[in-house]
Amino acid sequence: MKKQNKNDLILTAALLAVGFVLAAFFFAAAPRGRTVEVRVDGRVEAVYPLEKDGRYEIKGVNGENTLVIESGTARVDSATCPDKLCVKTGRLSRSGQSAICLPNRVEIRITGDHGDAGGVDTVTR
Repeated sequence: MKKQNKNDLILTAALLAVGFVLAAFFFAAAPRGRTVEVRVDGRVEAVYPLEKDGRYEIKGVNGENTLVIESGTARVDSATCPDKLCVKTGRLSRSGQSAICLPNRVEIRITGDHGDAGGVDTVTR
């Protein structure tokens, strides 16, 4: 196997730095969410404001999830699914972020305003 030389290391470091700058820019450019939209099996079951703290039990198709809204963020606190990926998603606060529990068919999505995920995505001619 060929040894990495100095130029390879510099190129790798530069590409990583550019990647981190772009990721930070896109994260900062995402608008803060205003509402939390809860969908069960594709249907909107509830919409909660992000500025009002609360704890909500969500009955999914195959089990339950607990949604916690506090300090302008939303997170899935607990779930009856085996892998708990929705719980591991963490805190959501930006419009477009979501936590999905596939076994329970529950989707938690941060939206801009009353279910509107930011309006028009693109316009083409």
